[in-house]
Amino acid sequence: MKKSNKKLDKYTIMVIIALLLAVSGLTFGFAAISRYVVIQSNTKVKYNEYDFKVNFSSHPNSVVENVIVPTTYPKDVKATYGYIDNRGDDSVIRNLSAEFSAPGQSATYQFYIVNSGKYASYLKSINFNNVDGKSSNKICEATGITDQATVDKACEGIKISVKLGKENPTYSTIKNINNHILRKDSYEPILVTIEYDEDALVANGDFNVKFGDIVIKYSSVD
Repeated sequence: MKKSNKKLDKYTIMVIIALLLAVSGLTFGFAAISRYVVIQSNTKVKYNEYDFKVNFSSHPNSVVENVIVPTTYPKDVKATYGYIDNRGDDSVIRNLSAEFSAPGQSATYQFYIVNSGKYASYLKSINFNNVDGKSSNKICEATGITDQATVDKACEGIKISVKLGKENPTYSTIKNINNHILRKDSYEPILVTIEYDEDALVANGDFNVKFGDIVIKYSSVD
């Protein structure tokens, strides 16, 4: 990445990407699987919803919940480890956050989605939800004596993207995805990148950034 040509003033621009319940909410919805499928007039097939298993993993070939160590640019950018939790109905990764001090910095988390169930699964949508109680999926708030007007301009350059398998990275909701299959006993990589664009404006002090949950839906039918 090129170094930014923009001159920073005397303040340190500390951008804290606090995903907290944000990409901590990278969640799978299994709504499309049918508990009962009726065939003909007097025959029914009962599916066990627990046979549909799509989980996050730190390892490509099996479901492992080791910490996810981010790759940062430059290397001295501070970023927290990601933690996978597959215990509930949804698979969740949480604690993805970074501290930026200038444009051109980033933190990337790579992990895997593993289909360990009995059925093929299909990627159906990626939703960037709003921050809880807000009307936007990204909120930037000035701290201390920082001017909120400068924060609003700098906020435009703070982004988060998701890349699944061979799909292109997306920075916004994709409501309908077709022909993306994850066969049983297979996996695909997922990259989550938090970045501060190299051409972004800077604020005159510290500010915090919060993102809403990112919800990824896999279904039993395409």
